Amino acid sequence: IEQICWAGSRLFSVSNSGDGLKEWDLKTLSVKRRLLLTGEKGICMDYHKGSGMLVVGTEEGIINVFDTSDDDLQFAKLLDRQDHRIVCCKFNSTGDRLISGSIDAVKVWNVSTGHVIHKMSTGRVNIHNDTIVWSVEVLKDMTIITGDSRGRLTFWDGNLGTQIDWVQASIADILCLSVSSDEKQIFCSGVEQLVRKYMKINTQGHDQWIRCAKKYRLHSHDIMAMTSIGGDEIVTSGIDGFLTRC
Repeated sequence: IEQICWAGSRLFSVSNSGDGLKEWDLKTLSVKRRLLLTGEKGICMDYHKGSGMLVVGTEEGIINVFDTSDDDLQFAKLLDRQDHRIVCCKFNSTGDRLISGSIDAVKVWNVSTGHVIHKMSTGRVNIHNDTIVWSVEVLKDMTIITGDSRGRLTFWDGNLGTQIDWVQASIADILCLSVSSDEKQIFCSGVEQLVRKYMKINTQGHDQWIRCAKKYRLHSHDIMAMTSIGGDEIVTSGIDGFLTRC
């Protein structure tokens, strides 16, 4: 299983077996519904509560959009096909924009038209090595935050399609991000297995993200997922199979 996603009280998953999008019956612990995806294997998913839309990014660079309203699951549309696989995706707060991360690029989509409105290049450390955007988060003001295979935490203006700032947050891939409920703290981790926290401060009318904490290794292998549970607390998990609260 590549990713699971809650849509209200409903649970969905996609896997690298290519058997589509699955909804799970939480009483019988079995598959309740299954829909095939256009684009082979599903890699990433996100859900927007206001619109009831569920999106799935695939190995072949196609984003599938599904409608989950009325306790149903219906295929809605496909967004424009891309050259590379969709590694991560995230709705903005209003649900009219979708941000995706892939190889060497971050893209902002108009969900209603299905077209890319901004393509932002990440650049490369080495011309022969792709930069993979592993994780993405979006703030209410359309500030986009990405973590990539260079170990960089990058900040983008999603309205203008430009880079604002970046920090070298790790010596290895950043695989996961989480934002606190007040959007003033960011947590990141990945292959290095260190959880780092960044806090937004305002200096001379300009917002900056400053590293304010580093937690020591909580896992023995890569940290693949994390979520904020309020304030300074997060829950992490990874290849070692442990859930850790810190």
